[in-house]
Amino acid sequence: MTNVVAKRTFIIILVLGLVLSFLPNSIKLVITKYPRIVFLLPLDGLNKFVTYFHLRQKEFRKLHELAIRLSLENALLIEKIPKNQLLNLNRPDITRVNIIARDNETGVRFLTINKGTYANLKVNMPVLTAQGVVGKIIETNDNYSLVETALSPGLKISACDQRSQVNGIIEYSNLSNLRFKYAFSESDILIGDTIITSGLGGIFPRRLNIGIVNKVQTDPTRYFQYVEVKPMVNFNTIYEIFVLTTETTPFEEFSPENNIRRILNNLKIDVPITPRMR
Repeated sequence: MTNVVAKRTFIIILVLGLVLSFLPNSIKLVITKYPRIVFLLPLDGLNKFVTYFHLRQKEFRKLHELAIRLSLENALLIEKIPKNQLLNLNRPDITRVNIIARDNETGVRFLTINKGTYANLKVNMPVLTAQGVVGKIIETNDNYSLVETALSPGLKISACDQRSQVNGIIEYSNLSNLRFKYAFSESDILIGDTIITSGLGGIFPRRLNIGIVNKVQTDPTRYFQYVEVKPMVNFNTIYEIFVLTTETTPFEEFSPENNIRRILNNLKIDVPITPRMR
């Protein structure tokens, strides 16, 4: 019975094929129009979706890069305006890179990126996202570099509380949190404060976001308080980051002595480092 049905089906298809082959092209187009629409519509929709996704991905990358540039330019402007200096702002140079490997064994301590010395990347260059600090480059090769993240116990970042301007050092605390060290027990630090880079280390520019304070513990018997910070960057989900290739100069805290020394240096007057004995 099965063979009979198969033979009849084959004969019907053969006859229809012969009939279609002798029909004019205009009739062929009319007959095959709707089957083509039915079978090709899903493929056409998928193609449009993929095209739309790629366009939106390019727009997102451009906006992400713009956010990084604006954040850096804003930090530079904030530093120049209070000192009554002329705004001679150089546009920060950033290089977009992709993560090709990450150390997930005990937290994301190291990342491998897909660019190196051929892209003019160097050791100690800061690595960022639009959300904040990722880490710094510690090793470079021709086509890749190794990044040490803020979750590495070996990386220390000079930082300060954005609200109270209390200075300290950011270092690794546990798998997903950081610690703001060397804040005295009487220092004004509150849960919810934003911790930013202070610029004192000379690697990271001033006023880049690091994280949010989520725990503060004080002990009257200790000089320093325990301050835990949640990073703004999610190290488990980032895949595209940026390297700041503009050279960063160490930030010098403003004081009358520093201001006088700066003026004398501009006048080419030598200032002794140590006082002369008379």
